[in-house]
Amino acid sequence: MGKVRDALKTIENGRRLPAGAVVVALMMAAAAAMLTGAGAGRLAAHDATTVQVVQSGDLGAVLADSAGMTLYIFDRDQPGASNCADRCAESWPPLLLDDGDPTGPAELLGVLTTLTRADGRRQVAYDDRPLYYFSGDQQPGDTRGEGVGGVWHAARATLSDAQASPPPSSAPTPAPTPAPTPAPTPRPVVPYYPLYP
Repeated sequence: MGKVRDALKTIENGRRLPAGAVVVALMMAAAAAMLTGAGAGRLAAHDATTVQVVQSGDLGAVLADSAGMTLYIFDRDQPGASNCADRCAESWPPLLLDDGDPTGPAELLGVLTTLTRADGRRQVAYDDRPLYYFSGDQQPGDTRGEGVGGVWHAARATLSDAQASPPPSSAPTPAPTPAPTPAPTPRPVVPYYPLYP
């Protein structure tokens, strides 16, 4: 065990680093390598639903990945084709799927598919619109990418009627207020002229 521990330690400027620091540094480097490069994208988890629907304040029902991160669409994309690559994809990483078909909740009426990007990777699409993350979103539920440049929008979900309308209220419906009765129309005043002078 001691030889393994010694093998994991590194000498830097004449100082040994703890094995834990080396492991953390290697993990960070691996993560950075996966996320750098043109259009690195993020892979959808294989054991979870690819896309879910979340309520996002004034935006209403929007699409998010299995971790709750908001997904976006790009107005400059063509149906079934992504026009966001290279530097664009660094700020707007695509939602990628290695294999299989994308999945979503039963109440989602739109169609989830994949398209093949120029680099050969499979990007998830909703109703033929490629889906992206925004690098400025830091945690689930963030929608900082909404309206960026006037061409990026949170992907709105189309839901079945049962899910789209709010549940009925248990409060009784108030009786309609009757319309006020109109005031009687005054009769015209007819001057009185005696028949005899």
